[in-house]
Amino acid sequence: MEICAGAEGKDSCQGDSGGPLPRAVPGRERYYQIGIVSRGAGCGEQGGPGTYASTSSARFRDTWPGAFEKAHEPTSQAG
Repeated sequence: MEICAGAEGKDSCQGDSGGPLPRAVPGRERYYQIGIVSRGAGCGEQGGPGTYASTSSARFRDTWPGAFEKAHEPTSQAG
């Protein structure tokens, strides 16, 4: 399964493939990983969201057990 995500000025860029797509935990200062950077057009451009592989897929959970348990905060933004 794939996820499209991004907002103007906020998206993955070239070289980010394989990196995490984090999601904020409501009411807490934590993030959890919901996807892996796959592809996209440009970096944070309007109308061009990034494409991410979903980590909820059983295929990923079986391949990398425990790899998605830790939360990671994004380290950079486009722009």
